[in-house]
Amino acid sequence: MSVTTFSRRFVLAAVSTAALVLSGCGGTASTTSSLSVTPALGAVYGAVVNVYNASGSLLGTGTTDSTTGKVTVTLYGYTSGTPIIVKVTLPAGSSYYNEKTGANETITSSNTTSLLSVVASVSSGSSVGVTALTNMAAKFAGVDVSTVGSATLSVALTASAVNTAVVQTNLALGLPAGTLITAAPVAATLAAPSPTDTYGSILATMAKYSTGSPLTQATSLAAAVTLTNGVASISSTAPTIVTSINSNLSTYASSTVTVSTPNTAPSAAVLAAGVTSQAAAVTTGTFATGTGTGSSSL
Repeated sequence: MSVTTFSRRFVLAAVSTAALVLSGCGGTASTTSSLSVTPALGAVYGAVVNVYNASGSLLGTGTTDSTTGKVTVTLYGYTSGTPIIVKVTLPAGSSYYNEKTGANETITSSNTTSLLSVVASVSSGSSVGVTALTNMAAKFAGVDVSTVGSATLSVALTASAVNTAVVQTNLALGLPAGTLITAAPVAATLAAPSPTDTYGSILATMAKYSTGSPLTQATSLAAAVTLTNGVASISSTAPTIVTSINSNLSTYASSTVTVSTPNTAPSAAVLAAGVTSQAAAVTTGTFATGTGTGSSSL
């Protein structure tokens, strides 16, 4: 066989292989896209951000900026219209703006932690947030922070499951069902401690009135959700942290979000209506449907 003939056959084989890769998953071609991620406790600096697909395979990674607290992650092989999981890990040496104390706090080896956000779908250039609320929603979706990145997920993460989990979180805290908590908030910083958007203001209110630090609050909210045989629930007698957050949010004067009594066990009809409003919020990028809009977008 001549070198020229071998080269032609090699090129043809490579092209055929590439075509098979692109046509996988039922003929839907995967794409390369970008995603802007804003973790907010306030702002989080030097945190590792990993983005996974619905089955737990890594799509892209990055580190939050030491000034803005944000990061743009390039996603490789993301299938359009499918859910993603964003995992933000605060290693020792990273830091965040503590809205309760008004100072930047450095993470030590004793309080390293990870937070999650599950998002129904994204498009290239989308902006998403990772907050105490999204961390709770991820637990409602059946996603355990300890398994993300270490194994294939056992839960079937669909857009409907994500929207349902977000609605359960909203209702448990007394927020409108259509509140788009997966959107990117304006994270408070030492230089700008008072967020200018509705979502950021809600997070700041939660942080200032938390029993412990905003970091403790974020992990406690997720811990308040239990998984039994794959089914997530929160006690009908809401844990102290949920009740405390709700009572303090009720003092938050906002023309766009009306805080009501926590609904920790919504009926099927209430949940279904909420999922419809949440799906609409994801489509339009509206922070809170039915009660106004915020500046965050998805």
